[in-house]
Amino acid sequence: MNRSFYIQTLLGLIAVANCPLLTTIASATENADAATKRIGNDIEYLASDELEGRGPGTKGLQVAAEFIRDTFKEAGLKGGAEDGSYMQPFQIGLGTKPVMKKTWLILRGPDGQEMKLEAGEDYQPLATGGNGNAESEIIFIGYGISAADKKYDDYEGIDVDGKVVLMIRRE
Repeated sequence: MNRSFYIQTLLGLIAVANCPLLTTIASATENADAATKRIGNDIEYLASDELEGRGPGTKGLQVAAEFIRDTFKEAGLKGGAEDGSYMQPFQIGLGTKPVMKKTWLILRGPDGQEMKLEAGEDYQPLATGGNGNAESEIIFIGYGISAADKKYDDYEGIDVDGKVVLMIRRE
């Protein structure tokens, strides 16, 4: 027998021995493709017009919550709420509006100059939180984004400790 025969036999044995590995690799690829497709379908559904933007108080938000709950259950995940369920109730003040005539913002400059801003004209107050006074330097931080993976940080080089932070909301 020649050397070529031994090499061919050895390669044949290696190929047969690696068949389970090749099957496992093919199976893993199929599973990854299936997972990618399922996740894409989930995102498409959750972002669909059918779910009405999933805003507070909308039917679409409830449908989305039930969809996510059911998906978690199917995956065998346990509910994280205190009672073991998947839903954690909380209150959102819908329809609450600031009293514009009693809402104001006065900015004072370093030399004592004052600028009174009109609610609804110069700025838009949110009807959440409390009331009170704050006296501090105002720090503008753009959208307030910190994304290390994108090498972007609105806070870079800015000290916000003990200061009022002003940021852009939405787009």
